[in-house]
Amino acid sequence: MPPATALGKVCEFFCNLTFLYVLPYWYIIYTFLWWQDMTLCFCREALLNSVFLVYLRFANPNRPHILVEILQILTVLWFVNTTNDNALIEEPHCLDTNSSTYLWITHVLFKTLLWCYTVSTTLLVMMLIGAIIFGIMEHFLWQPQRAAQQGLTEAELKELKNVNIVLGDEIHNDSSLSTCTICLEEFQEGMNVIQLPCNHYFHPDCVIGWLKFHVLCPNCRTNIRNKLRPGLAEGARGQLRFNSQIEESKEDL
Repeated sequence: MPPATALGKVCEFFCNLTFLYVLPYWYIIYTFLWWQDMTLCFCREALLNSVFLVYLRFANPNRPHILVEILQILTVLWFVNTTNDNALIEEPHCLDTNSSTYLWITHVLFKTLLWCYTVSTTLLVMMLIGAIIFGIMEHFLWQPQRAAQQGLTEAELKELKNVNIVLGDEIHNDSSLSTCTICLEEFQEGMNVIQLPCNHYFHPDCVIGWLKFHVLCPNCRTNIRNKLRPGLAEGARGQLRFNSQIEESKEDL
């Protein structure tokens, strides 16, 4: 074993021995011996310190609720501190250490635990506020943005226009209109196609498969969802107007 590793093992052993055995038991024994000579304020502090040290000594750190239990002990400690502060009004010398090392350690340990409680509760409140803000932003900002980038829903797909294509001069002269740019197959006269709101044509199977995962037109990158948002009623009226125009164009031909 390398010397550095051996030294680390020795330090770990003495730290565990000191903080898990020597200090807790020394403090509890000394508290028992000093109990009759301490003021009521110091009795409260020493009792809470002893409970906390015993809990840390025997608590299983792998327990799922250990942090909640520690926070409960620290909450009781906060109430004890409030009681002592009120007692100081009637008895100003209630927490005088009188140059006693044990009483000084008791008060310092109690105030250290109180500081830990203050910091932990502050962090928990900040985490709770952060979680609330995150939840609000997720629900009202980020989730709609992600949904806007996802494919169209079944209800939105039903709003798309199914038409029988008429190959006029305009369509013949524009390859993006006369050809399905997904499968690259040219349209035939009277073929059933889907016309997107941006006036591009596609085979139904081709464009439905595309729009289930994308909201943009494969040709011009127009956002199809934004074009469909006026509503089902408006989409239905537009479909009827478009069908009537198709029928009129067929009659003219």
